[in-house]
Amino acid sequence: MKNLKLFTPLFMLLFAYSNAIAQDNIEPTVLQVNNSEKCFAECLMGDQYEEQTTDYYVFTGNAEEEVDLETVVLEVKPKTGKWVKKFKSPDCAAPNPDDCWVKCYVTEPAVMEEFKVLKDKTQSDNYTVKSHTAKVLVKKGGYTEEREVLCTDKITPSVVKQLQKALKNMGYDLGRSTKKLNTRTKEALTQYQKRHKLPVGQLDLETLKKLNIEF
Repeated sequence: MKNLKLFTPLFMLLFAYSNAIAQDNIEPTVLQVNNSEKCFAECLMGDQYEEQTTDYYVFTGNAEEEVDLETVVLEVKPKTGKWVKKFKSPDCAAPNPDDCWVKCYVTEPAVMEEFKVLKDKTQSDNYTVKSHTAKVLVKKGGYTEEREVLCTDKITPSVVKQLQKALKNMGYDLGRSTKKLNTRTKEALTQYQKRHKLPVGQLDLETLKKLNIEF
């Protein structure tokens, strides 16, 4: 119970911090690197994963062979999701009818398969090799880290327009497009960053590159 009491304020602090940086412009630190100006700011970091490949020796023999087997369940098709148009909002007054669609995020569950694999491949020649690649958690998130971000003077109307268009195309509700990095755009950006395990709360270069934004 004591540990739970300590954890709760920490969680609330991180949640409040992520919301604060999504709502407000935090002035980045400006550094001179190789005669050029670069900016850095604190971002809330999510879980970090890396792909790891494992070979499994799937047994193809019969029950008469005395071999040591184990059951392995593998994800052969990952969980997927996409934004789909469900219905048009009856109260929508947008001049473009396509802006009136209400989109929902629909997911399809992962497809799993069960295999009998050899614990020791020297026990039999009756097997096929199945290589399986999966994302493995290598570093737990929830901490802040300084990352390179777009300098304030480079957050131009062109950059904001590209950002809003990219987020809108993925189904995020931004309202009317503007030339300013308004609250709704920041909220949508934060949601996108959390969903894709990116640094949260700033226009960091990793996020901009993933969104194919030119700056």
